[in-house]
Amino acid sequence: MIKEQKKSLRKHILEKRDALSGNYLSESSKIILNKLLLDEHFLNSRLILCYKSFGSEIITDDIFRYCFEIGKNIAVPFCNGDLLEFRIVKSENDFTAGKFGIITAVDNCLTVDDFSGSVCITPALAVDRRLFRLGYGGGFYDRFLNAHKEVFSIGVCLSGFIIDELPVDSHDIRLNSCITENITSGGVNDGRR
Repeated sequence: MIKEQKKSLRKHILEKRDALSGNYLSESSKIILNKLLLDEHFLNSRLILCYKSFGSEIITDDIFRYCFEIGKNIAVPFCNGDLLEFRIVKSENDFTAGKFGIITAVDNCLTVDDFSGSVCITPALAVDRRLFRLGYGGGFYDRFLNAHKEVFSIGVCLSGFIIDELPVDSHDIRLNSCITENITSGGVNDGRR
C-alpha cells in the first residue's frame, strides 16, 4: 500500500517539477546554494557528499565549483550493487557518465571510507514537515544514511514540494535538515532542525 502511494506521488511530483521553467529552477538553486554556504554544518564539515544534478533536480554545479575553488573535500555518489558509495572529486575532469546517465566520478578517484565530519547534500522530490523525504524509489540514500549515522544530511528541495506528511516505511530515514528557496514557518525550510 505505502509503496503504491509513494509510486503515485513520485510520478505526480516529477511531472510537476519537470514542467517548471529552467529559469525558476536555476534561480531557486542559486538561493539554496547561498543558504547552504551559510549553514554551520556545511561550513564546519570535513567532507561534502553531493550528487551531480540532472533533469529538474536542484542544480548542484555551483556547490562543486565552490568546493573546488576553496579546496574543500567533496565527493560524488556511485552505486555499487544496491549500496551508495562516494568518490572524492578534485575538478570537473573527475566526472563521467554512469548508470542511467547519472554523473559520477571516474574510477581512479579515491573511494571514501571515513565519513566522520561529513555533510550529505541529499536530493529530494518532496520533503514533509517531519523531515522524511521522497526519493526516486531505490532506497540508496536511506540505506547509506542508516549505515552512516555520523553523516549530517541536508535535503535540498523546492518549497512547492514541502508537504505535511509523506507515506513512510520502516526503512525510511529522516533528514537532519532541509533547505528550500523560501523561508516559511515550521522550521523545515530555513535549513535548521
